[in-house]
Amino acid sequence: WRLGGEDEPAGFLNLTCFTVPVEKIKEKSKEKNVTVTQYLCAVMMMALQNLQKERVKNILKRKPIKVLIPVNLRKLFNSNTLRNFVLYTTPEIETKLGQYSFDEILKVIVCKMGQDITEKQMVKKITTNVESEEMLAVKLLPLFIKNIVMKAVFDAVGERTACLSLSNLGKIQVPENMQKYIERFDFILGVQASAPYNCGVLAYNDTIYINFIRNLKQPYLEMAFHQVLMELGIQAT
Repeated sequence: WRLGGEDEPAGFLNLTCFTVPVEKIKEKSKEKNVTVTQYLCAVMMMALQNLQKERVKNILKRKPIKVLIPVNLRKLFNSNTLRNFVLYTTPEIETKLGQYSFDEILKVIVCKMGQDITEKQMVKKITTNVESEEMLAVKLLPLFIKNIVMKAVFDAVGERTACLSLSNLGKIQVPENMQKYIERFDFILGVQASAPYNCGVLAYNDTIYINFIRNLKQPYLEMAFHQVLMELGIQAT
């Protein structure tokens, strides 16, 4: 499920940034024995679930909530490449089954990430992608047909299958002699082709910066996300 449809498009991109103390998020994550990424993903999925519940009254018409989380493959494969070396894991809750609690969402995320983020699982995904490219039938296709086919495949199994992407760059470190010149960093993704939202996260010094980007006029998801943070006892600016 994703926002859009009846929502008014902006015609341009809007950016909303939340700042949260690093120690507060770490404290809350430690209480649940999860990572910061897993905790923030649970907040996001809870916010999306609350929005869908508000908008779709008939539970049988509700759709799954799925968030794409990029996985940095450099650590798994001991690589120093500067290329975009990532794959995704996609935690999902089926909202037709009823309302998930925050702890239930966390369990789903931890289980899915634990299952997916292993060297063998990522090799399996990479192999599947490469094998499709190596098929003789695909190699013989004219380029313009390949482009159409690849777009159709991406639409079927790529970003369109999720509500949005939540990408956490982690802690940004710079040389000590540069720190006095840098006030903050922001990580801003583009919106997906088929969804009006995306979210980038990073930490610098003592602050976590959570950047929402949207092509809708009203910040519905940001408000729902902020509400969940408040209910969890986290003050966000």
